[in-house]
Amino acid sequence: MCSCRRSLLAVAILLAFSNIDAAQIGYTATSVEWLTITTDVVAVAKIKDVNQPRGDQPRKQFAERMGAVKEGMSPMQVTKILGSPDTVWTEKTKTPFRFANVSEVWCYGCDGDYGFPTLGRVEFDLNSTVKNVVGHQGQVIDDEIVDEELLRKLLGDLDSAPTFYGRRYDPYDMMQLARDFQPLGQAKTFAVFREYVRVTGSRMNEDGMYLLIFCLHDVGTDGSQLSGLFPGVPVPAPPKDTGKAPRFPIKYVDGVPLLLTRGLDAVGDIEIDFAIKKCEKAKIPWMPEQPQVNDKSREELLNALKAYTESADWYFSGEESDYMQKMLSQQLDRYVEHRDESRAPQCRE
Repeated sequence: MCSCRRSLLAVAILLAFSNIDAAQIGYTATSVEWLTITTDVVAVAKIKDVNQPRGDQPRKQFAERMGAVKEGMSPMQVTKILGSPDTVWTEKTKTPFRFANVSEVWCYGCDGDYGFPTLGRVEFDLNSTVKNVVGHQGQVIDDEIVDEELLRKLLGDLDSAPTFYGRRYDPYDMMQLARDFQPLGQAKTFAVFREYVRVTGSRMNEDGMYLLIFCLHDVGTDGSQLSGLFPGVPVPAPPKDTGKAPRFPIKYVDGVPLLLTRGLDAVGDIEIDFAIKKCEKAKIPWMPEQPQVNDKSREELLNALKAYTESADWYFSGEESDYMQKMLSQQLDRYVEHRDESRAPQCRE
C-alpha cells in the first residue's frame, strides 16, 4: 500500500475510534467517501453527526453555531463550524433552484437528499464563498414545545403545503396538514409557524400557514374575525357577507376543505406574523376536534357540492360560477383519488 493510501487509512481509523469530527481535520463527507473507495482496506467510520441537535437547547446551540458563519467564508471554514451539510442544492439537483448568483446551497437538518432544511441553510456565491446564511436569527423555538422529530416533520409539511392556487389545490393534502396541527392547539401551532419563518427567511411558503389559520379556527358563522388576512388579493374576491364563507377561502363541504380562490392577484402587505398576532389578540377558538377524512364516494361528494352551489351561501354568478363549480369538482376528484391511493394495499417486494 502506498504512503498516500496508508495516510488516508490512518485518517479513517482515527475517525472510527475517536470522537473527532471529520470537519475538525479538514475532511468533508465527500472526501471520506473517496477515501474508503480508493483504499485497499474497508474501514467503517462512525463520524460524529455535528448537524444533529443535542443538549438541553439543541436548536439554540446550532443557531449559535450558524451565527458564527460569516459572509465571504470558504466551504472549509463553514464545514469546521457546522460540519458537512445533509444535502447540497445546485442547479443540477431535483430541488427547485431559484437562487440568483448562487452556485450551491448547503442544507442542514434535512431528511433525505431533497428534504427541507429544518435547521437552516448556507448559500455560496459564484466564487464559492458564503453569500447568505439563514437559520441563525430570531428566537429559536423552545424544545419543550414540540419534540425535534415531530418538529422536523411539521416544518417540512409546511414547506410543501398547498397554496392559494385552486386549480392545483389538493384537499387531501390540506386535510392531512390540518390533522397534524390540530392536536397541537393554537399556541404550539403558532410557535411552529414562527420557527418555520426563522429557518426559511424570505423563501418560505406562507400560503400553508394562512390556509391552516382558516382551516383550524372555529369561527362559527362569523367570518369577520378572519377577514382580510391574506398575503395578497384573492381572486375571486370574498363575499361581502362574511357569513356566506366564514372561513374564506376555505369552505368545508361534507368535511372536505375546498379552496374558493383561483389564486392571489397581487402581493399584499399582510405578513404572517401580523395574522398570527391578530388571531391571538382576538382569542378566536381553536377547532375542538381533529378533522376526519371523509369516506364518501365521489358521487356523494359531488352531490354535496351541488347542494352547496344551489344554496343561499353560493355567491358566484355567470361564467365565474361555472368556472368555480368545475374547479371545485376537480378538487374533489383529487381528494378522492389521493385518499383512495393512500389506503391501497402496498405491494411487498
